[in-house]
Amino acid sequence: MTEFCSYYGFHDPVFSADEVAAILAFKAKIKPEEGDVGTRNVGGGFSTHKQTRTSSIRWVHNDADTAWLFGRLHHLLVEINQRAFRFHLDRMEPLQLTEYSGQRGEHYGAHVDCGYGDSPIRFRKLSFTVQLSDGADYEGGDLKLYDHTFEPFVAPRVRGSLIAFRSYIMHEVTPVTAGIRDSLVGWVSGDEIR
Repeated sequence: MTEFCSYYGFHDPVFSADEVAAILAFKAKIKPEEGDVGTRNVGGGFSTHKQTRTSSIRWVHNDADTAWLFGRLHHLLVEINQRAFRFHLDRMEPLQLTEYSGQRGEHYGAHVDCGYGDSPIRFRKLSFTVQLSDGADYEGGDLKLYDHTFEPFVAPRVRGSLIAFRSYIMHEVTPVTAGIRDSLVGWVSGDEIR
């Protein structure tokens, strides 16, 4: 199934079981970090909001081992962008392997992926998520996208599927209550929107 609308594009699935396993194998090679979100304070400092996000993340960079993955994503995102958004895009950030554990009720509250002012993420236009876990292997952990009606679109939980959406669309991952939800997350930037 392929689905497009004004704020998201969905492909079901785009990565085979073997390819998903190859992506998940990076978890053993990359040191995990605690997922966090921060905001710049009016006084100039930077504060974090752990109540907004709890997860484990690993950064995946474009190198000889991952070139196949970045190449595949580039091809898919060009197609989705042409059919649904028509943004000027020119650079993909490093990818993020994100793990949400049900033992800790991990989640990511409602947020957008782009910033403003001098934020380094201000030029993000397209966000995407690849579903790496089988949807039956965890409870909770829904990726919800909110359009202008505030009625959420709940992303399908098909292993190997990809959903791309405008980076300024509010979205969240609800708390995982059992099992583990693995996903691959990324962002594509371009010139400032005019």
